[in-house]
Amino acid sequence: SPSGMTFSVALSKPGRLASWLLWASLAVHVPIAVVAVGKSKLPNADLDNYYDIGTRAGRPYVDFPVEFPVATTETFRTLAPIAGDREQFGVSLVILSVAADVAIALALGWGWGIEAAACYAFIVIPLIDLFFLRMDLWPTALATFAAAAWRRERPVLAAIGWVAGAAFKLWPLMFLPLLLVSPGARRRI
Repeated sequence: SPSGMTFSVALSKPGRLASWLLWASLAVHVPIAVVAVGKSKLPNADLDNYYDIGTRAGRPYVDFPVEFPVATTETFRTLAPIAGDREQFGVSLVILSVAADVAIALALGWGWGIEAAACYAFIVIPLIDLFFLRMDLWPTALATFAAAAWRRERPVLAAIGWVAGAAFKLWPLMFLPLLLVSPGARRRI
């Protein structure tokens, strides 16, 4: 049919398929995020633990054990009183995670092009509901931004991004040795 031919020709142009896949995949993320907002109000072991850290009296690491780095703990301790209750706290964390999801796609687009952003947005669909209910996307967004900055030969931004990401989870520190890679070798990665 002519309309099928038009659709396939339009998608055959460079970047069109990637653009279509990116927007279609992000459109799938939206209803998943809406469902995650609803789920965030229900009992959830992770969100309950995060809220407990955010509202517990005393000093983290001194008066009670905390299994997260400083930025994560302080984010919980800042958001919990602002949110006011466990339900709103959960909603706030989902909103931050959705923002981080978009930031990851933007960083991939900046560093590697729309194709990389589209691949991320599509591939993460089966897991995104889990990620929206946790805080794993926050350091991932910072580390992705850092890797993109590194690829674009902006080592100071890369270092800041990896260290900021490590303030939420320690794994972004593993990328710091990339700062020692020469610009010529960097283009091959």
